[in-house]
Amino acid sequence: MTTQEDSHWSDHVPAALMMLRFTATPTIKFPPFTVITGRTPVPPAYLSDTAVPVDSEKQSEDYISWVLKRIQLLSPGVLIPQQ
Repeated sequence: MTTQEDSHWSDHVPAALMMLRFTATPTIKFPPFTVITGRTPVPPAYLSDTAVPVDSEKQSEDYISWVLKRIQLLSPGVLIPQQ
């Protein structure tokens, strides 16, 4: 896995997990990260100090709304409290 003598396999686990979470699966055509969070994964190399600030509250509200709609679509008998 590596030619560096001072490197251990466990040093590579975070990168390997990120690759697995950010790669689209053949069955659902989406990365697991997107399925769980509803967001497109952004690798750390693409993040910068010049990135446009994100309205995290708005994103959270949109995601919650999306999840509730999915729950109602997939399980019509489930009662969801109104916000």
